[in-house]
Amino acid sequence: LYLATTKFSRSISLSERSERENNSKFRRMGVRELLGDQSMDLPITVEARTTNQIPNNISTDKKIDTTMQKLPELSELLEQLKDDRYGYHENSDEGLLHPEDKEYFCETFGITGVRPVFVDHSGMVVMMLDSRGIMFKWNDMEHSMYYMGRNLKEGLANHLYYPENICAIVESTGELIPVKELKALVEEQDLAEPIK
Repeated sequence: LYLATTKFSRSISLSERSERENNSKFRRMGVRELLGDQSMDLPITVEARTTNQIPNNISTDKKIDTTMQKLPELSELLEQLKDDRYGYHENSDEGLLHPEDKEYFCETFGITGVRPVFVDHSGMVVMMLDSRGIMFKWNDMEHSMYYMGRNLKEGLANHLYYPENICAIVESTGELIPVKELKALVEEQDLAEPIK
């Protein structure tokens, strides 16, 4: 099983990941699944207790709404996004996402009804909301999908303040792997390979 959702030039064997799960560094990080309207476990994004897990009730989770109130208002998040190093700006042009891409999102990840909301300066990275209001990021050049957050506000907050909550989505299984964990796996694999 290989991960094709990464900016790195080669695949990462997920079987190698399971061999290291006993390592305390990886024991804290859980793999979560993205299953359409079904629930998934996600870390709390606002409170410092990121090791606690809460169920993701996509409809209305009052606990999340209460903790999200501690974040700046959406208008402030949008203003901060303008100063982002990647040059994200609002763009809802449906032409940013090709029909083939939308079909791929649906068939591969179960993500439907996507609409772009932001694009980076290159035009290759699109932040979008699906039909449920969940925020994802698609990198066309890397051909990778990321789960950003349950909604626009949480997705922007994770992008700006809590990047450890952003997860790469495994193309073949729909599993969510925290980007931080993915980078650590790549670094370990690089160190383990002999120099030629």
